[in-house]
Amino acid sequence: MDQQPPGDRAAAGSGVPTPTCYRHPDRETGISCTRCERPVCPECMVSASVGFQCPDCVRQGSGTGHHPAASRPRTLAGGSVTADPRLVTKILLGINLAVFLLVTVRPGLVGDLTLLGRAWDPSPPPGSVEGVAEGQWYRLVTSMFLHQEVVHL
Repeated sequence: MDQQPPGDRAAAGSGVPTPTCYRHPDRETGISCTRCERPVCPECMVSASVGFQCPDCVRQGSGTGHHPAASRPRTLAGGSVTADPRLVTKILLGINLAVFLLVTVRPGLVGDLTLLGRAWDPSPPPGSVEGVAEGQWYRLVTSMFLHQEVVHL
């Protein structure tokens, strides 16, 4: 399949010089880009579904009719890839370290943050009940960040 436009076929037989690559003026070529019709040499041409394209047209878009954002990388769940994929891990480690240091400085906090389904507290007021069953839902989250020793971190 010839890549020259119909007007160039007649000119090629009439002694008109062959066009040169737009990026390499010293190289003659008979192939042109299917999008912009600029002549491209074999080194510059990029194979496309229909003919060849120049590197500039390939860089400008996918050429598939899709928006350029459609070719951005995605996670397995379909979300966009962030600048720092380990950000959530770093935040969780920071929270773990902060709670560990806080409990080390104030050991009394362990009792306030530990997961208790339902517990009877003998301290005043006598016979008080505490825990998740009594509406202290924060214990479900805070107990995840409690650690007994540095090795457990």
